[in-house]
Amino acid sequence: MVFQETSTGMINPVQEVGNLALKYNKIYHVDAISAVGGEDVNVKRDNIDFCTGVPNKAVGGQPGVSFICTKRSRIKQIEDIPRRNIYLNLQHYIKEAEERNQTPNTPSVVMFITLNEALKVLLEEGIEETIKRYQENASIIRKGLKELGLELLIKEEQLMSNTVTSAFLPSQIKVKDFISQIEHEGYVLYLGKGPLLGQNLFQIANMGQIFPKDCEEIIEVIREVLKLIHLKNII
Repeated sequence: MVFQETSTGMINPVQEVGNLALKYNKIYHVDAISAVGGEDVNVKRDNIDFCTGVPNKAVGGQPGVSFICTKRSRIKQIEDIPRRNIYLNLQHYIKEAEERNQTPNTPSVVMFITLNEALKVLLEEGIEETIKRYQENASIIRKGLKELGLELLIKEEQLMSNTVTSAFLPSQIKVKDFISQIEHEGYVLYLGKGPLLGQNLFQIANMGQIFPKDCEEIIEVIREVLKLIHLKNII
C-alpha cells in the first residue's frame, strides 16, 4: 500500500489495513516514500513488515539514496523468492551490513552525507514539530485556495496529506499558462497527473524547509496571477 498518494494528495488507511494484515498473517509492505518525515508513520503500531522511504521528500534531503525498515522475521520468509537482480537484492545488503558493516556495492557516499545532514535538521526540529509545521502549512494553503474560490480535489480532512494539496482551476484558465506564470514569479507548482490534468488540476507541495510565511506568500502570488490571467482573457 502507498501511504500518501502524491498524485492526489490523499492518505490511505494504512493502520486499518495493517490490522487486517496482522489478523490474516499477511506480509504488509508500505510505500512511505513521500510520507516519512511528514506523516505519522509508525511501523510497530501499524503492523508494517516492510516500509520504504527516500530523503528527497518530506525528510528534506537529496535524491540518490533510499532506505528500508523491515522485520527480521519477515526476511526469513522471503528467502526462497528468486533474486531478480544484483543491485536490489535485500538479503545481500543485510548480509554485508551484518558481517562487514558495509554495502555490497560501492555506495553514493556524498548522498549518505547529505541524508545524514537532513536527518540532523529533522531531529533538531523534532519529528512531531516538523509534522505540525507541515500541517500548519497545508492549512494555510487550503484556506487560501478556498477563499480564492478554488475547489480542492480531496474534500475529507482526514484523508488530506500534510504536504500536498490538489486544486482545480476555473475552466476558462489554462492550467499550463497558470503554472508558467507562477514560475515567472519565482515559484514552482505542479501540473495534475494523468486524467486530472485534463480537469485543470494543479498541485502545491509544502515539503522541506517551507514555513507558514512562505505559504502565505504563495497564496498572494496565486491571487495576483489569477487576476492577471483574468484581465488578459477579458482583453
